[in-house]
Amino acid sequence: MVQCVIIGNGAAGAYAAQQIRLHAADAKIIILSREPYTLYARPRLHEIIAGTATPDSIIIHTPEWYKSNNIDFRAKTDVLSIDTETKTIVVNTNDRIPYDKLLIATGSVPFRIPLSGSADDMIYSIKTIDDAVRLQERAENSHTAVLSAGDYLDLKRQMHYWHTNLQ
Repeated sequence: MVQCVIIGNGAAGAYAAQQIRLHAADAKIIILSREPYTLYARPRLHEIIAGTATPDSIIIHTPEWYKSNNIDFRAKTDVLSIDTETKTIVVNTNDRIPYDKLLIATGSVPFRIPLSGSADDMIYSIKTIDDAVRLQERAENSHTAVLSAGDYLDLKRQMHYWHTNLQ
C-alpha cells in the first residue's frame, strides 16, 4: 500500500486527496494541516469579517467527510522537517511520518507592507479563519481603518468595510 502525505489542507491539498482516493482506493492518505479547521471556503473569509458568516458556515469538508473517504486528517500539525533521503516527516508532536509520495500544498503567505513606526498588532493579513475572526473582533471596536488590496479577494474584503461603520 502506498502512503501519500499531503502538507496543507487548502483547496489544492483537499482536491489532491480526493483524486488520490479516486484513482488509488487502497492508498493511505494523510493530510497535515497547521490550522484547526477542516477544508473551508477561503474566498468567503470576508463574510466572517463583515459578520454575515461564521467559521462553521464556510466549512466545505466536515471531519466526517475525511473519515468516509478514509483520509487521516491531522489538524494543528506543523511540519518541522522533511528528510527526502529516508522519506520521513517530523511534526510538532515529534511523530515521524513515513511517506512514499509527498505533496506540499501550503499555498502562499500574504505580503505585509513594511510600515515604519506602526504597531505590529494593528496590521492584519487575511489568510485563515482565525485571521478573519481577529479582524472582525477588532473592527467592532474601531471607527477608522486603512485598507490595502493586493487582489480580487482583498478588494471584496475592502468593499465589506465600506458597508460597516468604519471610515
